[in-house]
Amino acid sequence: AEKNNQRLFGHNLIWHSSTPKWVEEKGEKDSIWLGNFMQQYIKTYVGRYKGKVAAWDVVNEPLSGADGNGDGLYDLQSAKNVSEADAKNNFYWQDYLGDNYVRTAVQLARTHGPANMKLFVNDYNLESDWDNNQKLKSLVKWIEKWESDGETVIDGIGTQMHVSYYANPAT
Repeated sequence: AEKNNQRLFGHNLIWHSSTPKWVEEKGEKDSIWLGNFMQQYIKTYVGRYKGKVAAWDVVNEPLSGADGNGDGLYDLQSAKNVSEADAKNNFYWQDYLGDNYVRTAVQLARTHGPANMKLFVNDYNLESDWDNNQKLKSLVKWIEKWESDGETVIDGIGTQMHVSYYANPAT
């Protein structure tokens, strides 16, 4: 990429499926340790590629795809609202740091990355028709909430397109 003067995009800094299980075991006992771990992790990762990676998915797949409390927004993924296997095998930052974990991740990436770095929140099924685009609408509302502190800046939304095909022409 450097030889060809291309910009690099980093996929994810914080994601429930890429956090080692030992982080959960330590973090559930000590939220201060968990916050320090996130800081060191992002500092190391972003710092290692500073000047090479122009943009990151700072948080990957935060939404559950369901509105469990009836507020009109899809909830953040949590060990409480996923399958038993997912709860056992994944680490959900928000279960320990609340929904502010996104603000924290953004702030840390901005602190340790280059000034012109772009940060995205990435999720899938944002183009879905079966829920009247509720997942996308929810993500936009969550980003507005995270940015409402006047300090958090999320540059955009990354999407993973899981395209569906219908054999029925009417559909």
